Amino acid sequence: MIDVLKIIREITDKKREDKIEPTNATWSEVSKAVEEKTKQEINQLITDKKLIFHKTLNSFSFGIAENDQQNQNNNGE
Repeated sequence: MIDVLKIIREITDKKREDKIEPTNATWSEVSKAVEEKTKQEINQLITDKKLIFHKTLNSFSFGIAENDQQNQNNNGE
């Protein structure tokens, strides 16, 4: 799961290290980092065969892999 606090900490630490003021993380910096982390997590879930990837006309869509749904149902989740 994405840890927003960790992302903000990384941005502010990097700015401090690079002596960039103000050291606060902007919304656009946080959004960009969250988007990148989301892409990484989705790609990993696809690689692990937990998500199914679909190309749509203008975008992408995702579904839960059948095996993963069955595992969750069997575990009572």
